[in-house]
Amino acid sequence: QDDVKILLDTPSGYLTPNLRASIIIAMFTGARIEEICSIKKEDIKTHYQVKCIYFPKAKTDRYHMFGQRYIPIAPKLNKLIDKLITESDSDYLINDTIDKYGKRSTYLSKRFGNHKVKCGIDKKQTHTSQLDDDIEFRDFHSFRTTLNTFFSREGIDTVKRSALCGWKIDKNK
Repeated sequence: QDDVKILLDTPSGYLTPNLRASIIIAMFTGARIEEICSIKKEDIKTHYQVKCIYFPKAKTDRYHMFGQRYIPIAPKLNKLIDKLITESDSDYLINDTIDKYGKRSTYLSKRFGNHKVKCGIDKKQTHTSQLDDDIEFRDFHSFRTTLNTFFSREGIDTVKRSALCGWKIDKNK
């Protein structure tokens, strides 16, 4: 069964509207959880006549500037983004508690881990690709790998995949 479907369809006290929205945004953008929690209303922009989420900074910026990127908003994601903009009472799309270090994603990340356990996905071994020999454990960051694998199978070249996911270009992949 599809782990994402299980995550979205299994009721638990941990699956809040913010967590559900974050999972969906991650599926369509490959963004990191902290990036998703840091999306401001003003980061929804039109770039070359395409509605996008602009990520102004990323955790990898200290190494390279590829984390700064525009991600086109998929048509299936438009309604959710519009709803989050309308319903948010702050500048951010995802309103959750900020920890004492200023991280916006800490509590949502913990909630994701607890929800995953409730869904029976905790420490479940899954291949991220039929091509991969490595077995990985599912965590929130796995959405990035899954999206990259999907792009690869769809024939999207490495340069475009790297630009969409904010990775430094590795021409060997």
